[in-house]
Amino acid sequence: MNQSEQVVIKKDQAIEIIAITLEEIEQRENAVNQVACCIFNFDAS
Repeated sequence: MNQSEQVVIKKDQAIEIIAITLEEIEQRENAVNQVACCIFNFDAS
């Protein structure tokens, strides 16, 4: 494996990690919105 191949693999891994992180943030925001809806009885979406 040459160096440019290693760089591509690291880049792919980074993109995957970012995608997972964004998904987790989105799920957390959705959960917060649902709780806010229950507390204040309004639709945040």
